[in-house]
Amino acid sequence: MSHIKKILSSKASSLLVLCALCMMFIVGCVPQGPKLNLQAQKNIDNVSVQSEAAVGWSVNEDPKAAVAESLSMARGRLGGKAPTFAYVVFTARADDTIVDEVRSQLGDGVKMVGITSKLGVMTNDGLHVGANGSIAILLVAAKDITFGVGEVDINNFSTPQEAGKAAMKMSIADAKNQSGQPDIVLYIGTTRRGDEMRILDGIAEVIPSTVPVIGGNSNDDKIAGLWKQITSKKTYETGLILVSIYTNRSIGWGFDTGFKLTDNKGIVTKSDGLLISEIDNRPALDVYNEWTDGEFYKKLDAGEFNDANGNISFDKIKTFTLLNPIARVLRTQDGRIGHYTISPIPNSDDIKNKQIRVFAEIQQGWEIALYKGTWQTHMNKAEIVPKNALDRAGLSQGKGIFSIIQFCNGLRSQIPPEEFEKIPAITDDALGGIPFIGAVTSGEQGPLPEVGRNVNANLIECVMVAG
Repeated sequence: MSHIKKILSSKASSLLVLCALCMMFIVGCVPQGPKLNLQAQKNIDNVSVQSEAAVGWSVNEDPKAAVAESLSMARGRLGGKAPTFAYVVFTARADDTIVDEVRSQLGDGVKMVGITSKLGVMTNDGLHVGANGSIAILLVAAKDITFGVGEVDINNFSTPQEAGKAAMKMSIADAKNQSGQPDIVLYIGTTRRGDEMRILDGIAEVIPSTVPVIGGNSNDDKIAGLWKQITSKKTYETGLILVSIYTNRSIGWGFDTGFKLTDNKGIVTKSDGLLISEIDNRPALDVYNEWTDGEFYKKLDAGEFNDANGNISFDKIKTFTLLNPIARVLRTQDGRIGHYTISPIPNSDDIKNKQIRVFAEIQQGWEIALYKGTWQTHMNKAEIVPKNALDRAGLSQGKGIFSIIQFCNGLRSQIPPEEFEKIPAITDDALGGIPFIGAVTSGEQGPLPEVGRNVNANLIECVMVAG
């Protein structure tokens, strides 16, 4: 009988093993449906724990309600902590009602700065585009971060350098009792077509040029001068706002583009700063065409840059030139090399004269080169730039308290709309759920550490993160 029991036991064991193997096969072969995104859950958990900063947003058509909804969301996520600083991103409207509401509803005791964005505003929750505009508000309640705000109207100064110098001094003074240089400076400006470099030179007269100055120029949906820069005190159209940040926390930044530098390069031998006439003593557009392997003139002759009336179209020509932009190359005496992006978009008169119109400064005697890229390479960079900011701060994903992002409108215009809508989700994943706020800007400022200075560039994404 015991012998029979052993046989039965052995058969039962074999049967159990066989059943287990069958179950493993079934689980492995049968579709299991959507997998739980553990990283997304970690992101959500992290936001609930890291409540020293939070972002709220709204697309409500009523300005008063939009501000109320944004602040309610952000304050709720802060869990009752009192904010000391607010960064506002909003799309421009016909009047200043929404700005007045921000000031009124924020109340006293909160330093506030803000910038207008093209198209919409970006947060961890997505790209927000409303029928009558959109708004997002970042609130920071961290007690160990000090913010100093400097603000000027650039038109009130004889030179851009003086404006930059004055705003920087004001920003440091507003921080009160902070010794030493700031850890980073946030820049909110207006498009100056080259003057931004002079503003950065003025800032460097007050603080070392190695201190990161990062940000962008305000924008609006029609690029029609409706852009604004705002503070708790005033609304500007030609303003410069600098925010000095002092903290013992980790600070990081990313400032990059998805282009690859080519071997095509030369020296600008004739330029007024914004219109390049000659490269290496030859017509600038002829050289650019050669750098693009003849593709520019080929498309021009085929009428690919023309509108319905046969005229050169700004929107059509930039679909080529903004994916084949110009790089300014900087070299130091000790052999270090840095480069950054500048948008070339020639109009019909420029083409007749074989000149290249650019949207950031390029002076005679400067070395330039050709960049090349695709919209896909820029989508890849949308993940890399936030990670660069975390790496520079020495932070792992999800360990910061807030992030601020500027994404160049020229860059956005080259990405299919359905793909650009993915940028906030890509950013959220790269940051690991750190609360962020983002604007679509018109010219960006940031560090070029290879040459030890800050620069004004085009077609850039810039990210700052505080840990």
